[in-house]
Amino acid sequence: MFKNFFNLILLPEKFYKKFTDRIITLIIGVFALGIIDYIFSISEKLHSFFVDKTSVDLSKNIFYSLVVIVIFGIGDVVFFSFPVSDIIKRLKSDKDTNSEKSSQIKIMKVQILANCIIFIPTLVLTYLSNGVDPEKNIELSIIIMYVYLIIQIWLCAIITRGIKSAFEIGQRFKPLIFPIVFFWYYIVGMALNFVMEKLMGLVLV
Repeated sequence: MFKNFFNLILLPEKFYKKFTDRIITLIIGVFALGIIDYIFSISEKLHSFFVDKTSVDLSKNIFYSLVVIVIFGIGDVVFFSFPVSDIIKRLKSDKDTNSEKSSQIKIMKVQILANCIIFIPTLVLTYLSNGVDPEKNIELSIIIMYVYLIIQIWLCAIITRGIKSAFEIGQRFKPLIFPIVFFWYYIVGMALNFVMEKLMGLVLV
């Protein structure tokens, strides 16, 4: 029962074993991740950036948005996957045949997949939270905060399962994967959110 439940929310382990290091699918995934990052960064300002704008300003905002999507799609996967891949390299058993480049690409794909899975639930929660006044609805704000945390744990659990499934990790090191993923994703997420907010404020009119 529990195995079926985890297979449903985290996907079966055999699914991740099929991941390859093909570049074309990675490029598509990076662009998709950039769009996800972009949507969440401007969810409250989308109307002001693209509605009631002159054709010149609208064209500029569309162009700069595409640039930002590419930059943050690449930044998200690079700043997460490279350090994590370096750690995984030290935890892999001798039976693992993945090269360093292949490992990095597969971790990027696992990360992208995880973000795509949680995209709709996070988008719905973000939409609902935008209409909540924290001062007037303290209890609801706390519930939303906990749901956000659960979604982040879900995200890291997907990445953890993907890494454990795609690589031959030493048995004694497997319990370390989730805290490594959770801690590093938290750091990367905070840094990217800060930079993205600043960048969006500078380039969009």
